[in-house]
Amino acid sequence: MPRKLNIDAVQVLNILHLRGLLKDWEIIEIKNMNEQQVANTLKECAIFMSFNHREGFGMPPAEAMNCGCLVVGYAGQGGNEYMLPEFSFKVGQRNIRDYVDKMEQAMLLFENNPDLAKEMGLKASQFIQSKYSMKQEEESIVHVWNNILS
Repeated sequence: MPRKLNIDAVQVLNILHLRGLLKDWEIIEIKNMNEQQVANTLKECAIFMSFNHREGFGMPPAEAMNCGCLVVGYAGQGGNEYMLPEFSFKVGQRNIRDYVDKMEQAMLLFENNPDLAKEMGLKASQFIQSKYSMKQEEESIVHVWNNILS
């Protein structure tokens, strides 16, 4: 998923590298993978870096949250609905300094308090599953059509 704002990703990763923060972390580029490979990769990841830019909903960060990842990064537009501070690290759009700081916070959280980090990932997953479930979708469609037809 590196096709979005690749220049920002390179800058953030280079700064983290120069600060010596990546030495114990593996960076995995999610590309050329099928749906199952992406899901398996996300389930193994601690942190997902979101580079959504002017997206309507922005599926990749929501999918990462569903898999239990902490999401750090840009919300785009629709991501403001689900990238909540209780379980994500939202960054101001195209603010590299803020991005690096939030990545450092998330990484230190995993290093210093892994139980809390995992709990936040679980909360993110529960939020996504409850808010965007098939049942929620069905109820919302029925509600809209009931309003239209009444």
